[in-house]
Amino acid sequence: MSIASERYMSKPVVVSVVGTFRGGKSTLINALLGDEIVPSSLVATTATVSVFDFSSTYGATIHFRDAGSLKEATQRIRAAIHDCGGDPAMLLSRLAPPGARLDAELEVALGCYGVLTAAGHVDEDRLEAVFIEPWRARRFFPTPPYSTAFGTDKVIEAASVEALRKELAQYTAFAGAAASFSFDASALSYAVESVVIRGPFALLRSNQVDEVPSLRLADTPGLGDPRASPAAIVRAHLDTGDGIVLNLTHGVWSGDDKEVIRELFVRDRLPDELIVAIGMADQLNVSDLAKVKNRLHSDLESVLRELGASPSEAVRLARVPIIPICALAAVVRHRRAALSSAASAEGEGGEWLLGVRYPGPSEDGTAELSAAIHRAAVAAVPRRSRDIERRRREEARRREAERQRLLEEERQREAAAAARLEEQARIRREQAQRAEEERRRVEAARVAEEARQREAERLRLLAEREAARLRARSPCYSCFLPQYGASNRFRDFVYHLTDSHGLSMSEVESICGVGESTIRNYMSRGLSDSVRDNLKYWMGR
Repeated sequence: MSIASERYMSKPVVVSVVGTFRGGKSTLINALLGDEIVPSSLVATTATVSVFDFSSTYGATIHFRDAGSLKEATQRIRAAIHDCGGDPAMLLSRLAPPGARLDAELEVALGCYGVLTAAGHVDEDRLEAVFIEPWRARRFFPTPPYSTAFGTDKVIEAASVEALRKELAQYTAFAGAAASFSFDASALSYAVESVVIRGPFALLRSNQVDEVPSLRLADTPGLGDPRASPAAIVRAHLDTGDGIVLNLTHGVWSGDDKEVIRELFVRDRLPDELIVAIGMADQLNVSDLAKVKNRLHSDLESVLRELGASPSEAVRLARVPIIPICALAAVVRHRRAALSSAASAEGEGGEWLLGVRYPGPSEDGTAELSAAIHRAAVAAVPRRSRDIERRRREEARRREAERQRLLEEERQREAAAAARLEEQARIRREQAQRAEEERRRVEAARVAEEARQREAERLRLLAEREAARLRARSPCYSCFLPQYGASNRFRDFVYHLTDSHGLSMSEVESICGVGESTIRNYMSRGLSDSVRDNLKYWMGR
């Protein structure tokens, strides 16, 4: 097993408690831990993910955000300030268009600057005071109030759970949950990324069990919170947790609860990693609880079928533990035990308080839910082994796909190189062919020119021989040769061709290479009547 696999197998098992805000989720966590360490209120109180770990003493570690995670959102704010021209309303419209909410990253960044109200909306006056006024004065872009804490951890040690709860209140709760709202406190709550809370929590003593890694419980922001950042936190935590306790108030599904089911179904984490807790079950009688459990199973099957599961698969995946919980009763019991230190509060039977009987651990559902959480922790070990094997197969497939991709790229490069070589060879062949054709054309022209010259030379020699013969035998040659000189040689030749040999003028044209009119003009130019008559005779006119 690789080092990364060993680390994955040995990392703590994290079971997250998820539910709608104002649905008793914080009370449920307090009931499971046996301490009132998580604040509960009628408004959304949980601002970040709080992870609970076992320790013999109370303490906590506050993890502040890294400044790098806010870089992109900060650049968007800076660009919007530059474009708005100092108008807060225009800046607000650029950050969040009318009718739209801030996205999670921008909401966190603005929250760190302390410009968000208790409901998570941008306060225009604070926006102008924090951003616009420094920009107008000297083009100054501010830093968040708690920027010096970014990227650091703060360790808290406390003597009691009350002291720890008081110390944590400023870090783990939205400022809107406080009686008096403070923008400074709001900025601090947004600057915190996560909190690890340590204490002698009975549920988490399984850390000492060898067969499973250490168990941790996580409190996430409430589903349905109007803010964007809590919803993003819950979605991110669904990827990292090992189990989900879904708290349903009175056993009623909400749209956000069904979204959690969809996320778990997509991630193939049903049914082993889901536990459904029916919150405020003490307000339902026994017969109603049975009906609610049956209805929840049927509703879960319907949701799974809507998500694409087959009927048989939906029935199998819907076999999740559904446990009624009387969380408030458990909290009251723990409170009574802490105040009176009476051992009877830890007994199996219920307790009477102000005429009301509160159920004991075996009756309020905390024992059953704790056992289910432990079973989920134990089941996480083989599931992690399967995850490692699945990741190994995926990595092998990825490597094989990468190898095939590289081979395909190499094949394509070789094919491209061969195509280039073939193209170059074709171009060379075409060039050689054109050169050969040009050589042949030049050679043919040369041969034709030589043949023409030879023919012209032959005709010239023939004409000279005929002229010499004509001079020797022509009776009229002596009458005009002295007068016209050497030019009469041509005329004698023409006369001879037309008279003695009987050639037509077209044939004379082909031999002499000139037209008939040229021959006639040349022959008759400057001749006397007697000579012209003599020529007519010789030409057979």
